[in-house]
Amino acid sequence: MRDTVCILDLNAGVPNQGVGLLEALVTEAGFGTVILDVRGDAGLPGPGHAAWLLSGGPGSPLEEATWHPALVSHLLAHAPTQPMFGVCMGFQLLALAHGWDLRVLRDGHFGLYPIARTEAGRSDPLLAALGPDAVAFEQRRWGVFSTTASRGTPLAHGPEGDVSAARFGPHAAGAVFHPEAHPDAVRRFLTEDAAARDKAVQLHGPNAATHMLQTIDHLHGTWAHIIPGFLARQATP
Repeated sequence: MRDTVCILDLNAGVPNQGVGLLEALVTEAGFGTVILDVRGDAGLPGPGHAAWLLSGGPGSPLEEATWHPALVSHLLAHAPTQPMFGVCMGFQLLALAHGWDLRVLRDGHFGLYPIARTEAGRSDPLLAALGPDAVAFEQRRWGVFSTTASRGTPLAHGPEGDVSAARFGPHAAGAVFHPEAHPDAVRRFLTEDAAARDKAVQLHGPNAATHMLQTIDHLHGTWAHIIPGFLARQATP
């Protein structure tokens, strides 16, 4: 199975674009894909895959359900040796497994946000190739915060002092934003989905959607470098 990447789908059956965008990046990198509905009854991935990609998903990353402690324990057990990258909820669960705190943010995040790299993030291969104008698409209510028990290295910070990207050792990393979001997919989302435009206006003001569309090309480096780079470094198809 070293020629496959396992996508852990955390969307609980809710329609989404994220898993398809992840699958497209995996295919472009030369791997086959296995998709597991982790919040359903599909079980947990084995260690034989070239990498695991944990998707985002709706709801709480602290959901009281049988899948939750099983997955968190599984991630912690395999992170030292199994290449894995978490997106949004996937990142939050990876952080939780490594002793970080999860809290609801004062303000929800939706739209395009700058990637504020730490000193470690500017030199880490995960984010080093990003230009100074790089932005990321976010859609979340929860933040990851450091504690005395936290194990890992912050690579980028969010505006409320939360950690928006981190490394959890040589093989495991993630980001609370969506590096799989292609500029064209976000452009369609903001232009064709009335609820998305309304949400942007509610959070950022009447010109929010227009401003995002004007700066959307800055998403390209984020999409082109982070997950493709992770797969190129961590696995060989």
